[in-house]
Amino acid sequence: MVDIRTSSDVDMLHFDTAQMAAITQAHFFSRVAGFIADQTTVPAYRQAALDTTLRTSLWAPHWPTLRDATEHDAALFMCFLLACATLGVDSTRAAEAVRQSSQPDMSMKLFLSERGLLRFSAFDVPDLTRPGAQA
Repeated sequence: MVDIRTSSDVDMLHFDTAQMAAITQAHFFSRVAGFIADQTTVPAYRQAALDTTLRTSLWAPHWPTLRDATEHDAALFMCFLLACATLGVDSTRAAEAVRQSSQPDMSMKLFLSERGLLRFSAFDVPDLTRPGAQA
């Protein structure tokens, strides 16, 4: 059998660490955005989730920490940050406050559910960001 691949074909299959990290980040951001769009009944929150520039500007600075968190914790924090931006709350100060909370998960879930952005139970889905996930 003759190998018809050229050296440029082989080179295209290799990604460096930075490229893989960017692909992973973009994929996870997209999954969280899809989760929000599927779960919320608030049009402004859904629109914010679909705004790639907005969500990247909010989420990317936190990615070095989030990528080491569980999927659930990272997605919850990302939902919270986007909610802050949607509601006009200073997301930097809100993130600092929630990190200092004795129960950050509970604080973020309450924030989201009390404002009608996401159901409290939305975060009970085992595979949180799976497309079409329902609680």
